[in-house]
Amino acid sequence: MLTEFTIGHSLAASSHTDRGAILIWELGAMGNGRRHLAVGLSLFGSVSDQEDTYGPRLRLRYWVSPEVGIDFGPGLAFGRSKPGFNGQLGISAGDRIGVVLTLQALPASLYEPSTRALFGGLRLGSGFGVVGGIALPLIGLIYLLSCNCLD
Repeated sequence: MLTEFTIGHSLAASSHTDRGAILIWELGAMGNGRRHLAVGLSLFGSVSDQEDTYGPRLRLRYWVSPEVGIDFGPGLAFGRSKPGFNGQLGISAGDRIGVVLTLQALPASLYEPSTRALFGGLRLGSGFGVVGGIALPLIGLIYLLSCNCLD
């Protein structure tokens, strides 16, 4: 079982309105096919200033050592009238914590121009991913409710 939560911030974007934070929840499965290679499929959902997207992602992990893996995950991003791209490249330690680059490229729609944004972030995997994916939004909601920001 693959459970991951990523929090990141834009490093580069096609316009200043595409800059900001991104949160990504991912659920899927991976299996070790060969000695150093794991392959799988996941579903992700992301929330960002650029656009909220969701979709499937192919997952490939090359195990550099028993505790360190390099991850590659190209995926389709839905959320506009035409699908875009949401892909990741990262390195993880023991499938628990890692750093990741996420590229999101979305096509133009009737109301929005095409956009591209590169995000850098921290990814939590396994049990850490479940806890982070639930705790962070709850902490944010509690903060918003306590400061009367939702009026």
